[in-house]
Amino acid sequence: MKLASLAFVAVLLIAHLAGDPGERLARLALPLSMFRHGSYGFFGCLLFGLLLVIAGLMLSRLHRACLHGDACVLGVVTTFLLLVAVTPSDNGFHIFGSFAVLALLFCYYAAVLHGEGAVWMWGHLAFPVLLVLGTRCHSYGLWQKSLIVYFVLAVNVQHWMLSRGRTTLSATRRGRHDSPGGHLRRRVVYVVETGQSWSRNSDRQADRTHTYMATAVKARTLISSPDSSSPPGLG
Repeated sequence: MKLASLAFVAVLLIAHLAGDPGERLARLALPLSMFRHGSYGFFGCLLFGLLLVIAGLMLSRLHRACLHGDACVLGVVTTFLLLVAVTPSDNGFHIFGSFAVLALLFCYYAAVLHGEGAVWMWGHLAFPVLLVLGTRCHSYGLWQKSLIVYFVLAVNVQHWMLSRGRTTLSATRRGRHDSPGGHLRRRVVYVVETGQSWSRNSDRQADRTHTYMATAVKARTLISSPDSSSPPGLG
């Protein structure tokens, strides 16, 4: 995942820096799909190929973590990404798919960060606006490519968290509700073993039961005896 992401960023930088210096500013304003055309088409195809590799690695990690709902969402995103990669830039399906990829990823990570707290979620929601301000409304192409790099970074962070064993945010939320410190309660398991003390207690219980039964039989015998039916007379 890290190698594929670093390769994507490196190829993106090379695609902007290669060639005539006078064209660099114009390439900065181009959307990512436009790099598939012209003399630098190799860079555009390689960029989309690396994005598909990153998506495949993330899907594999989600399946191993049994996060099937997340995998379904990112599977739909990957399908739209593949549609964008194989269609011309001026095609209607291409334009719809490109917006669908960005919108689905944005909504998905908003839902993921909702469990981490308001600061993370609102920071994520405000990032596209901050990106517009940071680029000074340069162009849609620069904004789009910057947002793609942001999503690549988010995928890497999520992949790293899953590799560390943190599968879902619901476990963290359950821990916050179960204990004041925000940690999961430790489960206590009692193990009963048969030993000398256990057998001694069993013998004592058996002796008590036998004594109780003997006392009950003796009391019943005394009640039913004819000698004890009338009290002795006075002389």
